Amino acid sequence: DIIESYNSYIAAHPNDITVRIEACKFLTRAMDNEVVEFDSVEALFNIIRDELVEKFPDHYEVILFRSTDVETDSAIALLEEYLRKYPDIVSKSSYWDFFEQLARLYSYQEQPYNSIHYGVIAERLNDTLDITMLLAEQCANAGDKKTAIAYLKKFKDRKRTYSEYLDRGELLF
Repeated sequence: DIIESYNSYIAAHPNDITVRIEACKFLTRAMDNEVVEFDSVEALFNIIRDELVEKFPDHYEVILFRSTDVETDSAIALLEEYLRKYPDIVSKSSYWDFFEQLARLYSYQEQPYNSIHYGVIAERLNDTLDITMLLAEQCANAGDKKTAIAYLKKFKDRKRTYSEYLDRGELLF
């Protein structure tokens, strides 16, 4: 029923990228569910994803979504290529999530300087974004403990979960 709702909406609104991406995300979660038949859900996911990529190959949200659907090296290459193709996105505040994704991907690749570079851009473009833990970890990995501590103290008044306080405390220690 949910998939049919997505399909109906997409048929009526063929240029709605967000709904196509949300349908793919829903199907990804459904593939993790042991109750549904994996092969049929995967086939449907592939159809919706392939249409999305074919119809909107250069849209930043599609590139960003695709970066979550491939291996880390391929995702970095995809995002970096898009950045080379459209360098002006660095100045557009609505693209902060693009740079956050690059920061996270580079952190997985243990490339702290690249991770910090893109994380700082992401935070500059979205002043409500809090990836200070990521930035602090990357600074610590790069051997810059002073900056890591400064990041850990940033937004210290912001309410956090117990595990976030614990993670921050362990890294600070």
